[in-house]
Amino acid sequence: MDNLLVRYFNAKLEVEQQKQAARRKGPVITISRMAGCPAGLVAEALVKRLRNDNVGPDPRLWRIVSKEVLSEAARALGLEERKINYVFESGARTTMDEVIEALSSRYYKSDARIRKTISEVIRTIAASGSVILIGRGGVALTQDIPGSLHIRLQAPEEWRVQKLMAKNDWTWEEALKVARDWDRRRNALIREFANTQDVDSLFHATFSCHKVDRDTIVESILRLLQR
Repeated sequence: MDNLLVRYFNAKLEVEQQKQAARRKGPVITISRMAGCPAGLVAEALVKRLRNDNVGPDPRLWRIVSKEVLSEAARALGLEERKINYVFESGARTTMDEVIEALSSRYYKSDARIRKTISEVIRTIAASGSVILIGRGGVALTQDIPGSLHIRLQAPEEWRVQKLMAKNDWTWEEALKVARDWDRRRNALIREFANTQDVDSLFHATFSCHKVDRDTIVESILRLLQR
């Protein structure tokens, strides 16, 4: 019983220390997007402006993070990236998937542990400051970091499908299927990490990419950072 209590209070202390560390760190900008919206282009233009305009404690440190979350989480777990990518791609393993994986691999890690590690990696990266975090459910995990700014990019489905067709040489049907699938997965990930269905309330600003160009979006984000 004593050991159980010690582990419990140590876990509580660790959580509180993480919260305190997050409150001391930042800034961080998260960019969430509907499929087909140019989050990468916006982030690239934004990081140049942040450095050139000397924004933040050390403007030279501004960087873009996205796929690095998967790599770092996989390293922390001692697994291949493909073993944990389902969190971003499909949402969750079925109970049978978990049983089969547990029986067939000595490197098995539970779904809960994988998600916890991904969450910790995202929060650690974000709390380090001067980060533009694209997707990965980051908006849901960084709400308590002071100086955090949460942006969403959206556009009508037809506009986004056309962009995906042009970029990937897909047919209309292929692009439409991918767009709807990606949007479903991304929204599900945010809802799960945030533990809420009210995704809209997580964002400071939403930009319609079919009406507002990249430079205008970047300028608006810079003004919001100075609020």
